[in-house]
Amino acid sequence: MTNAPSPDRDRHAIRTWLLAVAALVLAMVAVGGATRLTESGLSIVEWQPVTGALPPLSEAAWQRQFEKYKAIPQYQTLNPGMSLAAFKTIFWWEWTHRLLGTPDRGSHSCCRSCGFSGRAGSRLRCAAGSG
Repeated sequence: MTNAPSPDRDRHAIRTWLLAVAALVLAMVAVGGATRLTESGLSIVEWQPVTGALPPLSEAAWQRQFEKYKAIPQYQTLNPGMSLAAFKTIFWWEWTHRLLGTPDRGSHSCCRSCGFSGRAGSRLRCAAGSG
């Protein structure tokens, strides 16, 4: 008896993956639209992919982020005199948008490195999996 993959199981896995990616893209579009409408883009002046996933955790950290934001042209042109509370609002939109974008980029990379043919019985072959 072999452990050959089942075409039905493969189709289910592919369908689940595609639905998850579609939901992620929909969330990105919705949050991206809100980010654009609230002019929140660029409110995070330094984004570090690993440590940037954590928002400011103290009032002092929030104040440091706000001071960095005050130094960029967006603040000076669009938001002079903005309060820290208003900054936190636009920061959270931008932070959510960037955080959602992280797995989206990962799924895009996986998609490029995966081969899928439409032939009956084919499997999703991914560089990370067995092929």
